[in-house]
Amino acid sequence: MNVNFPILDIVPSFLSEVECNYLMSFSKKYFKKSEVSHGDASMEIKEERHSESAFLLDQFEDEKISKIKEKIADYTNTSINNQEIIQVTKYTSGGYYKAHYDHSESLYQNDISRLAGPRVLTCLIYLNDKFKGGETIFPKMGVKLTPRVGTMIVFKNVDLEDCVIDYSLHSANPIENGEKWVCNQWIRKFDPYN
Repeated sequence: MNVNFPILDIVPSFLSEVECNYLMSFSKKYFKKSEVSHGDASMEIKEERHSESAFLLDQFEDEKISKIKEKIADYTNTSINNQEIIQVTKYTSGGYYKAHYDHSESLYQNDISRLAGPRVLTCLIYLNDKFKGGETIFPKMGVKLTPRVGTMIVFKNVDLEDCVIDYSLHSANPIENGEKWVCNQWIRKFDPYN
């Protein structure tokens, strides 16, 4: 991985509208209420997050999704093997995600996670933009991003010593009208199978 990667990188038109529409259409049948991780690796629906998510497990993937994963790996200069399962999230009216960090010690609760190491990067891709509200906020950087279809934001979660980067704290403002769709691709430090 490129250690000189900026803390926050904004990449307009990373995906085409066709690719974004495909991810939304493909993921529809896999949605369930979004959960939040506990310190003990269990998951539960909590008030800090109001959305639905679909994890596109490897067995669900097709050539188009594989190409998107390769595109992310190429841009971030990382191996596709370091990527977690793609997550597509939908926020409906009133949906939000309170301020949080994407790195958590609870992500180390099984052997594969321990071998993979921390989530070093988050890649968040906006799949649509026909809604009101839903901005991504980085409060400690003073940054407020208005979603634009196809734009990817990439940010570091941990430093070289695997400590959480304070500036990576982020949230999703409530949706005032319409639906917001995003794709999350987290990238781990190591390939757990090699």
